[in-house]
Amino acid sequence: GQPYQCEIHGLPPEEVQLKKMMETLHTRFLTVVPIVGGTRDVFGAISFGFLYRNEKLPQETLSFLQLLGRVLAGAFERQRTLEVLDYRERFQSLINDIAVRFIQREPNRIDKAIHEALESISQFSGFERAFLASFSREEQSFSLDMEWPDQSVEPSSAEIQQKAWRDFPFSAQKV
Repeated sequence: GQPYQCEIHGLPPEEVQLKKMMETLHTRFLTVVPIVGGTRDVFGAISFGFLYRNEKLPQETLSFLQLLGRVLAGAFERQRTLEVLDYRERFQSLINDIAVRFIQREPNRIDKAIHEALESISQFSGFERAFLASFSREEQSFSLDMEWPDQSVEPSSAEIQQKAWRDFPFSAQKV
């Protein structure tokens, strides 16, 4: 992306929305500088407008604004990276906590640990429902053995028992 400058009355006819936006903002002349990241992805743009004059910025000023756009892109990329790392760290911590619960749980209380794991992962990820399914190779079927539904969802795993794989060809092929 390259910076561009335009006067409201010099816009091409197809730029109806930009013209409306400039009119709403009482802008006569607009300079737009893309925010371009290291991978050449455009994150957004910095816009500068003159309300009372039609004046193009000198090339040197545009070059400085492009540099500012690259600095902002670097800051956005860093912020995204930190958010991804934070998410990954929180998710790994959740998985570790779940693993510890399974290790420490008595064998006759594993069902409770599974339900808690479904709930924890669902709440962390924003799911409304989670299931644990079991497969029967002999009967070529599956059943939903355990479910965690969000408060806003009615439980339904009891309705899905001994379903034949042939009735779910896409899922059967994928799993």
